[in-house]
Amino acid sequence: MKKRTIKIFTLFSGYDSQMMGLIKALNKIKNLYEAILVGWSDIDPNVRLIHNLVFPEYADKCYPDVTKIDWDMIPFFDILFYSSPCQSASRSGRREGFEKNTGTKSSLVWAVEEAIACKRPKWLVLENVEGYLDPENEKTLIKWARAIASYGYVSCFKVLNSADFGVPQNRSRIFMISMRIDNEKDFTFQWPNTKKLTVKPEGLLEDNVDDKYYLSVEMVNTYIDLLRNASDGYTCSVKYKLNYPTKYFSSQFTGKISSIVTPLTKNGAIPTLQTGCGCTNLVAYASCRQEGLPCVVEVWEGEKGILPIELKAEKPCSQTPKAKKKPKGSEKILSIIDNLEESQYLRIRQLTPKECLRFMGVEDMYIDRMLHPYDALAKEGYTEEQVTNLMTIDGKYRKVSDNALYGRAGNSIVVDVLTAIFTSLIKQYPNSFGEYCGKSPEEVKALKKREYARRHYEKHKAEVQRKSREYHRLKRMSNNKNKSDEQ
Repeated sequence: MKKRTIKIFTLFSGYDSQMMGLIKALNKIKNLYEAILVGWSDIDPNVRLIHNLVFPEYADKCYPDVTKIDWDMIPFFDILFYSSPCQSASRSGRREGFEKNTGTKSSLVWAVEEAIACKRPKWLVLENVEGYLDPENEKTLIKWARAIASYGYVSCFKVLNSADFGVPQNRSRIFMISMRIDNEKDFTFQWPNTKKLTVKPEGLLEDNVDDKYYLSVEMVNTYIDLLRNASDGYTCSVKYKLNYPTKYFSSQFTGKISSIVTPLTKNGAIPTLQTGCGCTNLVAYASCRQEGLPCVVEVWEGEKGILPIELKAEKPCSQTPKAKKKPKGSEKILSIIDNLEESQYLRIRQLTPKECLRFMGVEDMYIDRMLHPYDALAKEGYTEEQVTNLMTIDGKYRKVSDNALYGRAGNSIVVDVLTAIFTSLIKQYPNSFGEYCGKSPEEVKALKKREYARRHYEKHKAEVQRKSREYHRLKRMSNNKNKSDEQ
């Protein structure tokens, strides 16, 4: 059976979790559809590098600057997905808002209006931070919804948390679905059902982690001091007079005994990943500020009396962190620390880029393309030269850095939430894509009837042709017999 296509254009694309979510949704719907990325847009060269590696087949479909896209030249698409910069609307950002013509980063959402006016796709999907609903931004959101409505769309929105869709990260974001009204009487989108969180954060951790992600012994001691003593305004009392920081290395031990991700929210998920999730912010690790930052607390086993190694290429720890509140849930970690045996050692590390991407619902197949592009893409038939071309952005060869991956994870959308939204959308409105889009129920019925007849013919083509030849042969014989009788 010929698959129907769903064409999507993504703006402010990142590594395109939007496309990942759509592909995953279509794989769940009896494989009746296939997704096509008509175009994508992101102005950051490091983001474009990562997108090229994740979706190399669409490397030539990039339109970097959303404000300079000639929409008249863009082919038709069914869905326009836009997730404009959140810094100016975020509760942890500058809170400058996203009013039209204000020049804030978040006001770039108004550049999407030209695409809507010119292409008028059937579906529009917005994703952004909960700050869109704050009192200072709510009026602007209403203005945006009215602007969309002026082009013939009706919208609905809801805040969804990724922890309610199977991913152990407490990440709440607003989603707004807008449908172009054609022959529909109304629009009543049924948001996807939530499900109980069964995946534990530890289930997304890597087995083997590079020592570079582990904290120095001095930073670990500072972290412990915060867990024990922090309160509002408390400044760490641990002082060090060392020439070099010290650190334990995995090669010094016989093995790892346990790993725990901390801090966790009430639902057992990690706090929201931020763009700075790759930093070593001890106050955030200890959850001594408004928003915690996840880290991994590990217990390793080895001989008694193992000493940490001096890091002579690094400067000693200079952090004197100041707490903003008393840490919550520190009892479990302190219990682990206080019950260490002589041959057991505490090590603390940050989440790796791969783990952060897993907490965003990204499949390992895509992550491998980001982390090991030459090896991963070679398995898919790409030559070394082709991969090098993918990694050359604006004439400059670039490599994927940890910081770039941490930033992308903190700025992206959880794939599983997108999968749930797209699945609901397609199941509720299966005839709103491709050739059926904008057609009345009668027209759709006629198109389906013709398509059924075409598929039936293709399936039974040989038999139909045989019967046709036999019919015409008998017809000729009958005509010849009649002629001979007349003579």
